[in-house]
Amino acid sequence: MFLLMATVTCGICQDKAKDTVLITGFVKAVFGSKTKSAVLAKKYIILPPVLNSRYSDAERLKIFDRHVQKIRKEKMTTVDTADMQVVAYREYCGEKVNFPASAQHEIYILISKQKPRCYFLVMAGKIRAFDYIEKGGGGLFITY
Repeated sequence: MFLLMATVTCGICQDKAKDTVLITGFVKAVFGSKTKSAVLAKKYIILPPVLNSRYSDAERLKIFDRHVQKIRKEKMTTVDTADMQVVAYREYCGEKVNFPASAQHEIYILISKQKPRCYFLVMAGKIRAFDYIEKGGGGLFITY
């Protein structure tokens, strides 16, 4: 029983470490090197196929590009790639956006200059969303 719990805990820690490296790489690519959106999408973002979508893959990539540009513009002065850390949502004790409990284990917060600056929804080793809206007192991620 102990061995099973240790194995599961170790696996969760490894996933968390991988997710942290993924998010850190994405943030540095967005704010540091200003990597093009198509490259960001391919390397960091999960864009699952959507059946019967009213948007083509090319249109979804354009929407993603607009969100990257929005984040760059809004967060450029508040995100310092030399002074940042990624924290699991449930581990952060400070003030934060309220997301549904069912997704909280997949959410990470980028802390820069001692404040939450961005939220990330990570699934299957890729970023599913990094932009959100607040509605009804809670956060809802925008996916692509």
